[in-house]
Amino acid sequence: MGVVEIMGILNLSPESPVKGSVVSADQAHSRAEQLLDDGADIIDVGGNSSSSRAREILVDEEITRVIPIVRRLSSAGMRVSVDTWNWKVADAAIDAGAWMINDIDGGRDPRLVSTVVEGEVRYCIMHMRGRPKGHYEVNQTYTDVVSEVVGKLKIRAEGLERQGLKPDMIYLDPGFGFGRDGQTNLELLKGLERLKGKYRLLVSASRKAFLTDLYKASRHDQYDDNLYEATIVFNTLLMLNQPDIVRVHDVRAISVTRDIVSSFLEASESEESE
Repeated sequence: MGVVEIMGILNLSPESPVKGSVVSADQAHSRAEQLLDDGADIIDVGGNSSSSRAREILVDEEITRVIPIVRRLSSAGMRVSVDTWNWKVADAAIDAGAWMINDIDGGRDPRLVSTVVEGEVRYCIMHMRGRPKGHYEVNQTYTDVVSEVVGKLKIRAEGLERQGLKPDMIYLDPGFGFGRDGQTNLELLKGLERLKGKYRLLVSASRKAFLTDLYKASRHDQYDDNLYEATIVFNTLLMLNQPDIVRVHDVRAISVTRDIVSSFLEASESEESE
């Protein structure tokens, strides 16, 4: 059984709806160290919120926010992922020492794909209908959400391989929460096993608004006070599927969760082998 790694979110965008995760440039290094102390294995740095409420920012603004932090954390020996869908930011991040590019736009920009392949870094591609900041503006009705997500991600991954990226450098993210309601995300969770195999699996379902569909919430919103507990429960279910990486805000709680789930799975495997 492989070890599930935890990716701790280091948020440099003041427009993020998860306000408690946002830090200034001056706070970034100490927050990254705290995330590692809490149990994170990888730090995911982002400077451009994908929220539908967030404004568009210029690429120079994103570079100014993100790259000095990536350079500093990488120089300190941390594995750094950069959450961006802009090829210029990715290029600068790779030059600054990034370990992974985390692209929620799913590799749709050939310039970004070429940048990652040439830079020989890990690449995570996510499934999403629509585009960043605009995923609620397209039809999100699915006949079979699992088949669509698995099919499209694997086609993209195979394309990356043909361009020269090794399979173990490719991570697939099913895109929990992006334009999908709670029931659709549960269907995606139940079919997660179909994404495992040749490529690695990264899951991200931390403090997302869809979780409020799954309990008695007063509103469908990322400001709901119960999202902390909901995140722990949903990520417990995710880790039973043994992904390679879980991306979260609440690292300490999820680190404890991971250890308990790992113990449970190891005990189950031991019983089966007797």
